[in-house]
Amino acid sequence: MTIVTLPDKNIARVNAMETHAIVDTPSFNELLQAFDTIAAQQKRFGTSYLTLEFLPQMLYTSGHAVDYNGFDRNFKAAHEHDDDAYDLWCYHNAQKAFSDPAHTVAWDELHEGLPATDEDVATLARIYDNLDELCDPVHIVLAIPTHNPTDFLACLPNGYFSADLSPFHNVTIIERLTKKYGLKLLGMGASTLAFRRLPDCGLNVAGVVADMKHIYGNTTSPYWAKVAEGIEKTGLVLLCYATFWE
Repeated sequence: MTIVTLPDKNIARVNAMETHAIVDTPSFNELLQAFDTIAAQQKRFGTSYLTLEFLPQMLYTSGHAVDYNGFDRNFKAAHEHDDDAYDLWCYHNAQKAFSDPAHTVAWDELHEGLPATDEDVATLARIYDNLDELCDPVHIVLAIPTHNPTDFLACLPNGYFSADLSPFHNVTIIERLTKKYGLKLLGMGASTLAFRRLPDCGLNVAGVVADMKHIYGNTTSPYWAKVAEGIEKTGLVLLCYATFWE
């Protein structure tokens, strides 16, 4: 495993707020350890977040989400290829949109937002025993200069396809899980929204699972017990906002 300070000519650029790449991590636990070290070292710059599985697909759908929601509307670059200016323009527009009451998605509106079969719930449960599947050849660490976790989503909005939860749905989920349960947003992958229990803090696992049932519209799957066990064991809450890790 290698930690690379960005920018670096050998690592494809992701966003103006990127700070490090974690390359060839051998396991998810070691990925978290590397991320925690980086986050502690750059705490003065803001809050750190991590990209998870299938980074190319995540960036592809994020680009479409930016375009579809008009976060890049009226951008005029001072230079033809001013990527940093473009990123910041989209970031601030997404921030404004996420705080606009006209775009707010109420929690009740998320009921059956992403319908899940029993097989999908089994996949949600299985990932806790296979966390290394969330590892990618390259993970990007970003430092967002605020303490608002939805600003990470403003940096890399996601939820584009018609069957996905939209960026505005994901804002509501992030606010719900961080404010109601005290979870910390870890990051996002092509399908995953990942949260962590803070050290030395309890967690209402039953409440979290009830909220997951609300989102996925499946209250009867026998696999929810395994999801609860996985959350309790790992301190992670892993939700799919798109396909269930296909």
